[in-house]
Amino acid sequence: GSASISWSASPEKGVTSYIVAWAPADEPDSQQIRVTRPAATIKVAAGTVVSVKAVNQKGLEGWDSARVTIK
Repeated sequence: GSASISWSASPEKGVTSYIVAWAPADEPDSQQIRVTRPAATIKVAAGTVVSVKAVNQKGLEGWDSARVTIK
C-alpha cells in the first residue's frame, strides 16, 4: 500500500526541504526522498518505520528527526 504523511513545518529559519526516509525496522533509512513541503506519499507496508528530518538552505540536516511506525 501507500501512506500519505504530513507534519508541522519546522519553526527553524532557513529550512528549505525535508528528508523522508523509510524502511522495515531492521533496515533503518534504506529508502529516502527529499520534499520541499511538509507532506509526502510513499509506498510502504505495515511495520515500516518512517522518519522526517529538516534540511536548511546550506544543505545541513537537522540533528533530530520525527519517527513513526506504520501499522
